[in-house]
Amino acid sequence: MLLLVGSAIVEPAEGGDGDMDLRVLGGLAAHEGGVPISPSAVLPRQVLALLAASADRVVPTCAIAEELWPQGAPAHAEQAMESHTRQLRADIGAALQAAGSDRSAEDVLVRVPGAYRLDTGGGSSDARAFERTAGAGYRALEAGDLHLAGRRLREAVDLWTAAPFTESPRDRTCAPTRCCSPTPGSAPSTGGSRRTSGSDAGANSARTSPGCSPGSTHRRRSTPS
Repeated sequence: MLLLVGSAIVEPAEGGDGDMDLRVLGGLAAHEGGVPISPSAVLPRQVLALLAASADRVVPTCAIAEELWPQGAPAHAEQAMESHTRQLRADIGAALQAAGSDRSAEDVLVRVPGAYRLDTGGGSSDARAFERTAGAGYRALEAGDLHLAGRRLREAVDLWTAAPFTESPRDRTCAPTRCCSPTPGSAPSTGGSRRTSGSDAGANSARTSPGCSPGSTHRRRSTPS
């Protein structure tokens, strides 16, 4: 399966011809077999946004907690997070059933020790397409092929339809980046939470976020202009 983006043909993320399609470089959109996955509640939608930005990657529960409660997670954070992911699973399950998929909601929203992962089943993700296409552009630039570099970088920029997650409740001023965490394969954040120094971030994460250990930090970088 190929994605047509403007005049450029972009290969989807690694895998096969999966039916899940994720869009985060603009308004958040998630589809399974053409059926939208659209949580109506704010916090499950934020969980979906974070997991979609990190499709097929492990997202530590501490990163989810920072996203949901940027001023500090409440005492019942773990139970609340389980409630939000359970609601998101119900929305995913409804979309899977409507699409006639053989997968279950547990196959898509996977719980692993200390983390969650959104399994696309080989589907497409514009965030990964951006990473791959921009990476090809920078490699061409390093090789001295300015024409190819310019073409690939333009294709990458064309994937952005707006600032990420423009319809989410909080401003999204950060592109997907990797979260430093004790969990291997940690994943990008949708942004929007506080900026702290490395030492403060570690202390705050350990104190307020489930699944985090002292010394964990959350790095951010701005979206391309």
